[in-house]
Amino acid sequence: MLRHVVRLLHGLLAVGLLLGLAPSARAAATYDITQVGKVTIQSIADGNGRQLNGTHDGREITGGFTPNAYMISTRVRYGIHIDDMSRLAEGDRITIGQSSAGHFEVAAYSGGSVVNDQAGTPVFSIGWTHARVTLTRLAGSLTGGMDLTFESNLCTSYRDYGSREKLYATSSTWTIGGDSYTFPNTPFAMRAATGGKDFAASTVIQRLANQVTLQSHLRWPGVINDMLNGGAITPDMSDTIVYDHITPMGGTISAVRFGSMLNRWPLAYDRTHLSNSSDFAVASADYGHPNDVHSLDEAKRLKPGRSSIVRNTDGSYDVAANLGSFTGPDALAETTRTWDGNTNDIIAWLHEHQCTSAWTSYRYDIAWADPNQADTAMVETHLYRAGKTYTGTLTAANIAGSTGQAVTTGGVSYDPNGGDGAMTPTIGESGTGVTAADNAFTRTGYTFAGWNTAKDGTGTAHQPGDALVLTKSVVVLYAQWKPITYKVRFDGNGATSGTMADLTVTYDAKAALPANRYAKSGETFTGWNTKADGSGAMYRNRAEVTNLASTRDAVVVLYAQWTDAMTTMPETGGTMNDHRMPKTIGGGACLFGLILIPFARRRMRRSR
Repeated sequence: MLRHVVRLLHGLLAVGLLLGLAPSARAAATYDITQVGKVTIQSIADGNGRQLNGTHDGREITGGFTPNAYMISTRVRYGIHIDDMSRLAEGDRITIGQSSAGHFEVAAYSGGSVVNDQAGTPVFSIGWTHARVTLTRLAGSLTGGMDLTFESNLCTSYRDYGSREKLYATSSTWTIGGDSYTFPNTPFAMRAATGGKDFAASTVIQRLANQVTLQSHLRWPGVINDMLNGGAITPDMSDTIVYDHITPMGGTISAVRFGSMLNRWPLAYDRTHLSNSSDFAVASADYGHPNDVHSLDEAKRLKPGRSSIVRNTDGSYDVAANLGSFTGPDALAETTRTWDGNTNDIIAWLHEHQCTSAWTSYRYDIAWADPNQADTAMVETHLYRAGKTYTGTLTAANIAGSTGQAVTTGGVSYDPNGGDGAMTPTIGESGTGVTAADNAFTRTGYTFAGWNTAKDGTGTAHQPGDALVLTKSVVVLYAQWKPITYKVRFDGNGATSGTMADLTVTYDAKAALPANRYAKSGETFTGWNTKADGSGAMYRNRAEVTNLASTRDAVVVLYAQWTDAMTTMPETGGTMNDHRMPKTIGGGACLFGLILIPFARRRMRRSR
């Protein structure tokens, strides 16, 4: 019995000794790559496999590519050497630091999820952060040294806007785990904005199952030109006005919803302010009085940030908004930056995004009542700011819910081209035959002369009733106008001699009245009048006149005006008529005699 107890005690002692000598479990360790091995930059290439020109490990690399100053996208191949894999337990981490100097930052942002050995067995998992790559040891028993490779995508742009030195640097050095690669870039240059106009606009359509989204942009290249070229900086307080008229051409529009006034890029709205990078808040649409807007002129009375959507009795809609000036106390909310030529704040933003213009944008949706019907609408767009207006006409078409196919439509729109009135556009499937509409526009002093595809009449001419074929786009026909002619007739109005022929005048053209050829005994001519008694409009002899009539072949009568020649001086301020001279001298002598009579009588009394 005692022997069994002793044996049991010996067994317990042995177990205790074994447990005491066994290694205890440890927490996962973290090492820098330089503590367990090293990393080498094996290559830096673009998407086409071209090497990045530069210097690495004392070697000059040429024949590849040199990035511009704005952005670089590369793929880096890392070579990893681990001195002794047995030192790394499952869960241990190796960090590979990345740093940069010069123009571009280094930022590994994506790559594979694991690193395999030569047999294809996963050895490490990979984690990515902005300036560090982390390798985490996976399960498996490995000993001795090991060489591994993996790749990472890098896409980075210049971001340190406050550093003038980095902004204008022409090279960068990337250091990855102690290994460095230096490469050049093109100089950061002041690039002029593209486009010669100070105002341009564009509208895009997104077609959905039962609605369309219209988004328009207004661009201001002249503003950016001023900034990039060091021009005069003058804040622009002008509001941007939007007005669109929507006419349903197929189906019933159930709703028009205003979306947003936005700017998703930090571009300058004027010469001294940057916008914020989020959408501008827009007030809810105003329905009813006093904000019913049915024209561009009426839209101009909206306050900044306000919009109007009106459904008309014919099923059409008017959409209007004041996008504001984006500067000043009445503008929409904004984050401002004051222009400072020394810090290059705004310049850096513009260059980094390769911006060529400041722009504003607005969006709204058109929805139809029947989701299974292919519907269309004609949209007449108007964008206005600082005296400049952009107008256009486009077709908005949904995608029929039952077919999922886009509807191909075309149309003919009619432009008054200086006239007044409105005409309904013609809409239909492309390839459909239609006829040019009769003119319904009017223009004071002009007669309609036909249609033309160009405003100035240099395009293709059409007459009402001409056969047309709808294309896949909207064709605009501009009214052509011919000025009327009228006659000016000259009435002697009691003249005793002389005649004058009628004068033919063209509307909007200046014409000089001929010299008077009438005469009236004992009277002097003083001009012309539209009334015989002189109560109308008065015109001098040989006066220049414009638009005395606006009706074709009208006759305007001008009546000669006369006055007593004795009291009239000619227009030249010259001498009096010779045959009145004796009367004038005699009258003066009589007046002088009347003045002297009292003095003569007084002398006679004294002499008595």
